[in-house]
Amino acid sequence: MSERLTHVPLDIETSGFETTAKVTVIGFTLPLGSRIFLNTDGRDVDTDTLEIRLSRTFGEEIQLSAHQTETALLEEVAAFADEKLAPRDYLLVAYNGERFNGGFDLPFLRTRYTLQNCRWPFDGLPYADLLPVIQDRFNTRIDGEEQTGS
Repeated sequence: MSERLTHVPLDIETSGFETTAKVTVIGFTLPLGSRIFLNTDGRDVDTDTLEIRLSRTFGEEIQLSAHQTETALLEEVAAFADEKLAPRDYLLVAYNGERFNGGFDLPFLRTRYTLQNCRWPFDGLPYADLLPVIQDRFNTRIDGEEQTGS
C-alpha cells in the first residue's frame, strides 16, 4: 500500500428522507473519470445519450449505468466496489456522509442495503468526511444554528 491514498468522492441522491425513500443515484469520481449508477425505477432511459451529454457538460469521462430497481443498483455498486475500489489505495470522501453521531449518505445507504438484503460494499475501505474540515475553516452557522447541508 502506498503512503498516500487517492481521494474518491462519493455522493448519493435519494427520493426523500423518510424511511420509504430510495436511492436514486450513486456517484463516484475516480482518477480516470466518474462512475454514476442511476435507479430508473422501471423507466426506460437512453443511457448512451445521457452519458455523452454528461461527459460533454463536465468535460470528463463519465460512465453511466441504469438499473431498473434500487436492489439492482445496490448490487452493481457492490460489484464496482469489489472490482475498482477495494484492491486500490483509495480513500472514500464525502460531505456530511458520516460523522460521529451524524451524517447522511452512509447511514442512508446502510439502511437501504439492509432493507434490500444486499451485502455492504464498503467494509475495510478508508473513509473521511469533509464536513468537519469545512466547519473548522468557515462559518457554517446561520442565526446560531449549525448548518450541515447534505
